[in-house]
Amino acid sequence: MSIEIYISETDPDLKKCDTFAIECSSPHRNYRSGGKTRRNMDQIRQDMFRGKVGEIAVKKHLEPIGLRDIELDFNNYGKGGWDNGDIQINDKIISVKSTAHYSRYLMIE
Repeated sequence: MSIEIYISETDPDLKKCDTFAIECSSPHRNYRSGGKTRRNMDQIRQDMFRGKVGEIAVKKHLEPIGLRDIELDFNNYGKGGWDNGDIQINDKIISVKSTAHYSRYLMIE
C-alpha cells in the first residue's frame, strides 16, 4: 500500500525540523552504531531532518482519523541522550524511522 503525505513548506513543524536538525547535529557522533561510514556535519543534519520529517508525515496521516493532539518532541537531549519514542498515543509509544532519499520506506514500530 502506498500513501502520499503532503507537507507544506510553510508548515510550522517543518521549520522546527530544520532548527532541531541544526541544533542537534553537532553533539552527535559522526558514525552510526555499528557503522563504519563516517558522516560529516551536513550528513548528520540531513539524517536528523529526515527523521523529524518522517514523524511529521506520520502525524499528518493520523490526524484525519481523529488523532489530532499529537505533539512531536523537538527537545535536544545532547550527546548520548535519547527520547523515549517519537509519537505517543494514549499509553502507546511509537518509534518512526525514515530511510534515505533513494529508499521508499517509512518504518513504524
